[in-house]
Amino acid sequence: MNWRNFFINAGILLVLSLLIVFGVAFNSSTSWFASDFAILILLLAIPLLWPLKNTLRFTADNPDMIADRPVTRLFTLTHGRWLPNLFLLDSAKTHTWHLPIGQRTAKISLTLQRGIYEQLPMTVTVTDLFGWFRKTLPLRLATPITV
Repeated sequence: MNWRNFFINAGILLVLSLLIVFGVAFNSSTSWFASDFAILILLLAIPLLWPLKNTLRFTADNPDMIADRPVTRLFTLTHGRWLPNLFLLDSAKTHTWHLPIGQRTAKISLTLQRGIYEQLPMTVTVTDLFGWFRKTLPLRLATPITV
């Protein structure tokens, strides 16, 4: 556990909590606006807590592939909670797959070299409902793919 990140996150949470209490304490339109804005920011950031733990895992419908041939596989999010917006981007940044709210399966075409893959050359980006906050992780597999 990185204590620096813990203290930064605790500080942000403390500031947002103080802004929420600010609306109740001073009871004016400006203070309620600041309080409502802090609640909105806090609620938008809550769905990103699970991806911040780096525990998103995907499972392929068929773990075997043939090398250097494009193959389409269904990848399902198996280790992870409900996420509002999920984007998969390949390493060449030419194809993007969007999983809308609540969807956990993406149909992806891959061409891989020979080997055993526990992590694919793709990234997973999780965003809030408005796209204000985002977290990008490598696409990790629960069960390895053999090529």
